[in-house]
Amino acid sequence: EQFLAHRFKWLKKLPHPRSRTVMVEGIPRNSCSEQKVREFFAAALSSDVIEEVHVVKQTKTLEKLVDARRGLFDLKQQAEFKLEKDGVRPEHLYVEVGKVPHKVDSINHYTEQVAKLETDITEEYHRITKESTEVGEMNCSNAFVTFTDRKHVEMAKELDFSPDEDEWVVTEPPDVTMVRWGELRTDQDIQTASELVGYAAVFGLYAAFMPICVGVTNLANSINLGPLWASLAPTLGLTMFLSFLPTVLLLIIDNFYALRCSSRAQEKLLVWYYWFQVIFVLLVTAIGNNFISFCQALAENPLAFPDILAAELPKATHFYMNFLVVQWSTHVVNMVRYVNLAKFIGFSALYPEEEAKKKSEPEDQDYYGFGSRSARWTINLLIGVVFGTLNPMIPILALINFGICRIVYGYLIIAAETRKPDLGGNFWVKNLNHVLQGSIIYCLLMTGVLLDRAPNFIPGAVSVTCLIYLFRSYWYFERHYRWQ
Repeated sequence: EQFLAHRFKWLKKLPHPRSRTVMVEGIPRNSCSEQKVREFFAAALSSDVIEEVHVVKQTKTLEKLVDARRGLFDLKQQAEFKLEKDGVRPEHLYVEVGKVPHKVDSINHYTEQVAKLETDITEEYHRITKESTEVGEMNCSNAFVTFTDRKHVEMAKELDFSPDEDEWVVTEPPDVTMVRWGELRTDQDIQTASELVGYAAVFGLYAAFMPICVGVTNLANSINLGPLWASLAPTLGLTMFLSFLPTVLLLIIDNFYALRCSSRAQEKLLVWYYWFQVIFVLLVTAIGNNFISFCQALAENPLAFPDILAAELPKATHFYMNFLVVQWSTHVVNMVRYVNLAKFIGFSALYPEEEAKKKSEPEDQDYYGFGSRSARWTINLLIGVVFGTLNPMIPILALINFGICRIVYGYLIIAAETRKPDLGGNFWVKNLNHVLQGSIIYCLLMTGVLLDRAPNFIPGAVSVTCLIYLFRSYWYFERHYRWQ
């Protein structure tokens, strides 16, 4: 209830025009123009309630010109900074097709090139504006419609405008700074095929990652550098390889999934990275050396899952104690922000200090973003939950871990890192969802342990009733709260 209060407060404070705008997807080809979209919503609601309509347009040529202008402007800034630092106007060798290479004044040359591109950008903009007035290839099947008040926004989101669920789909728009325009321009059929390839890539990553985990652990165990190395090296190796996973997963998400905003990409990363860590951290000892063989065995006899957990996980409690201790050091290293520092030092040689600071932000969103951070924090919490009964020291280590997190990320998020637009609680809800799933894993583990070690079946039967309650709680959590 406290979260819902914060959620509704966040929704009420959404700024204009975002608070009065909807995103419309799946517009039929014969309605792909701003005038046609306006007429459609005017017929469905009223012409008086529509303030603005903007259809997404094919602007690849314009984007290339803008990117080229941005690159030349950066080069011009570097030349001006060099002039300010050295007191000598910089020159560079200019190679032009059909002419002898010759030296030119860098500042004047880049200024002229930027001016030429400004003219090309203006011409391309006017061409797009002219062609987009009619239905045609210039307009895409997505649009943003702004209403005069929020009442009609909510009405539009609740209505079904077509019997086809993929046409005239009205949703809440993302923050304008997070919109992924390339995905909004992609054809629906191409998106579907691309997503299938993405799922195959993720499954291949699952199948290939287990041998890597086992190989790293065996390599660390084969090197004898004393008891400290023997206790921390396997978990340190696993932590290092897990730190590369968000980068690979985000590459798959960016290349194969048509997500409308960067925050949605982080949300998908949160889910996938969480399940990777459930399998390769929480359940790694139960799965063994071959992930595919484990899946086959589980498919043949799903009821054996608690027995597998009970047979293997209790042996690995010391591994998870070491794993949590290693996490402490990763949080402190994150506090240094060494990647941003290295970027700042590198850019300081090319740009003034203020510009170098801007270019060194934000931090890499694959490892340091909302998604991967939330997944790691949830797994650390679940280690304390799942193994807390088997080894009472593990919850204490988890508590120390989150005490360090409170200090480190309380400073980073509030005082050091740049502010990012959020989804208004989606990550919090996903994390609670994952904690409930982890509680089910804990109950399955304890059911197996009690059935295996108790003198009779009664303790295991009690644990099964708790499992029924947890499944009911999970269903209630998913269905009951109307937080969106």
